[in-house]
Amino acid sequence: MAFELWTVVHAALFVAKPYWLLDDVEELTDKVLRAMCCGQIVAGIVGYDISANDAIDHLMSLKTPG
Repeated sequence: MAFELWTVVHAALFVAKPYWLLDDVEELTDKVLRAMCCGQIVAGIVGYDISANDAIDHLMSLKTPG
């Protein structure tokens, strides 16, 4: 898990947006870490070996009416 977090943050900061101003670093890091953690939570719900389309279908079926 620590390696995944390290990889996500560094990829976001140094590969995806190397030209961003330093003022945006904390906001970007927060968004990237939230997305990574949410992804881990979802993968725990639907399973790690499911396709993206099947995962979306499964999650949509969990949606409560209203």
